[in-house]
Amino acid sequence: MSLGDAQSYLLTTAENELGVVSALSEAGVPMIPVTWCKMQCPKTLAEEFRKVAKVQPEFLQKFAYS
Repeated sequence: MSLGDAQSYLLTTAENELGVVSALSEAGVPMIPVTWCKMQCPKTLAEEFRKVAKVQPEFLQKFAYS
């Protein structure tokens, strides 16, 4: 992570294990990773290309969306 300007940060997913941990679909529901590069909405079955992080099982937690 590096500092962009005074109001933002620049992030990279250059390393293999880095990527998206959680995402919300356009329908507003948490998406499910289906491959290392795709996530799917369980409600609409729409798929989006995202680089999915390789999270070690001991660090997995349920995410709450408000």
